Amino acid sequence: SNSGVGLAIEGLIENQGTGRITVNNTGTGALAVNETGLIHTADGNIEIENSSSAGIDVTGIIQADKQNIKITNSNSDVRIGSYEDNNDNYINALTDDVEFNITNGNLFDRIIDSVLDEKHQNYDLGTPNQAYKTHIAAGRDITINVTDGDIGEYNNTSIEAGKSFDASTRDYTDSINVKAGGIVNAKA
Repeated sequence: SNSGVGLAIEGLIENQGTGRITVNNTGTGALAVNETGLIHTADGNIEIENSSSAGIDVTGIIQADKQNIKITNSNSDVRIGSYEDNNDNYINALTDDVEFNITNGNLFDRIIDSVLDEKHQNYDLGTPNQAYKTHIAAGRDITINVTDGDIGEYNNTSIEAGKSFDASTRDYTDSINVKAGGIVNAKA
């Protein structure tokens, strides 16, 4: 639990037995699971709560082997992924559910290609690259509830929001990539 400047996880937080891991940030800085950070439980829930205006940044791994992951965030954005590392399945409940509850904030892809003159590589041209990483994975269901915010970044200015999707020009760096063994229920 943190109520100071921010919370950066750069190492291992692990529960090898049963029981819940709870991470709570109410400080002024971001709750960051950095590239080398790992929050892992063998047989228990992971609950992450953030009310910092700096949001949540996940470039490391949050993994529950046998239980659920629940992330609650208010008044800021949740950003997942990194172009530079080899991490994938950043938030992963191997056998169970992942749930997001975000109020007054957005769920964003944080994978940004630094090679600006090759921006086309982030489009779906059938060539796998960093932009195809999975942000959220679950053995069962994924539920994403966003109130007063968005899931992914809306950048289609030529068509009214919610009316069209052009898969041939989808930029994977603007979307949230998920993999679920069950149902995906996403509302914004």
